[in-house]
This record gives sequence, structure tokens and C-alpha cells, in this order.
Amino acid sequence: MKSNAVTVLRILIGGMSHESNTFNRSHTELDDFKISRGKDILKDEAVKSLLAKGINVIPTIYAGALPSGTVSRSAYLQIRDELLRGIEGSGKIDGICLFLHGAMEVEGLGDGESDLAKNIRDIVGEEIPISASLDLHGNISPELVESTDILTAYRTAPHVDEVETRKKALTLLVTCVKKRMRPVPVMVKPPVLLPGEKVVTSIEPALSLYRELEKIDRLPGILGSSLLVGMAWADCPNAGASVIVVAEDEDHKIEAYNQACKLAKAYWERR
Repeated sequence: MKSNAVTVLRILIGGMSHESNTFNRSHTELDDFKISRGKDILKDEAVKSLLAKGINVIPTIYAGALPSGTVSRSAYLQIRDELLRGIEGSGKIDGICLFLHGAMEVEGLGDGESDLAKNIRDIVGEEIPISASLDLHGNISPELVESTDILTAYRTAPHVDEVETRKKALTLLVTCVKKRMRPVPVMVKPPVLLPGEKVVTSIEPALSLYRELEKIDRLPGILGSSLLVGMAWADCPNAGASVIVVAEDEDHKIEAYNQACKLAKAYWERR
């Protein structure tokens, strides 16, 4: 006798977002963050789109602050550890989606996103897929790419696609869980560091570069692609541009790498 039971996916949501200016001597403290927990996270427009599909959302904590100085170690650890405790107490989950920035620098720790993702990976192991949305001005490290499965960034500067990007990060995660796909993100970093005002996506030379992302997304075996400008006001090893292409699986990793190289070369040639 066949069972009619329907398995409901359980997706955990959390994150921390900050664009850190390391040349600012003032630290960003806990009180500078606007923090959402539990039901408040469920009010997020992207999260509501997930609920509308009948998916069980497990909210933890999301903290965001305006661009300012490096995040103090104590503030970061308080938020990080609450998120980690939420993951540890969540029971069985099918995937994790993080709302990040990509340019968060933490006092004494450096790259906050890499530390956060690594600690989450250590808890859930390799089998649980981790997806993350990013700001176009993220300074992305190889360690963040290694600890996650799906990375997707804004495609507009000034930013008008924050909700769309979060929805995409969630949708890609759910697709991978349902299809049992093991995506592989690949990153290439062209050696270019530009302030944000030099890369406005509605005009050239950036406009046509960002249109290339749509073409890459349609290629067989490619889950998604992103072009990040980076954040110039951060004195850190990973400051600068990044091209990230996510392959659907290990078999398409070379194609993802080739596409990332091609777009990175185009970015370099327009410097």
C-alpha cells in the first residue's frame, strides 16, 4: 500500500549583513544592528514567497546595520553564536539560506562571512546545502565559496533587486533539494578594485557586462552566475571584483570555470 504522505521541506533562514569600512576608526556595535528574530523574519517578502509554496521555514536571527566601521568582535560573536544555537536546535533541516552582504569585516577576525559560513558548515556537515544572497559590493573570499553551495548577488547598482536576489537564493536552494542536486560554485577574481560609483549597472561599461549574466544562466549545467564589484573602502586580502558561476554538479564545474574566466577577462579589459 502506497503512502499518500507529502514530505514538507524544512528550510532554515538566518544571516548577518554589514558593509564594513576598515578606514573608519569607530566600531559597529550590537546596538547599531536592527535584529529580526522568529516571526519577524517570516515577514520578509522573499521568505513569504517560500511560505506561499507550502515550505516549512525555520527562522533564526537576521541582523543588519548601515555601512560603517568594522564590526566589533563582541557584537559579531553575540549574533553569530545565537544563529549557531538556532541551527543546533532546529532539528532535521533540508537546507539553509543566509542573507549576507559579503563585505563584513570583524575586529580581530577579518572576513565575517567566511567565519560564519565555516561555523555553520561544521555544525550541519557536508550533506546540507547552504545558499546565500550577497550584495554586489561584497569582497568575496575563497573560504566563503568553499563553505557554501550556492551564492547569488544583486545585479543592480544602485540596488533595486534585494528582494529578487533573496528569492533567487531561496528558489535555487529549494530546486537543488528537490532534485537532489549538489551544486558547485566556482569563483574567479579579476585584479580590479573600483569604488561603487564607477560601476553603475544601468549604463556602460557595466550594463552590457551584467547582461552577460543572463546568457550564462541559460547554459546547460549552469545554476546561476554573479558579478561582484567589491567594496573599495576595506583594507582586506579579498577586496576587489569576483565572478561566481554555480555549476549544477561536479560534471559541469569546468564549464562554470570557463564562463567565469570569460566574464572576468571582459571585466578586466574594460578597466
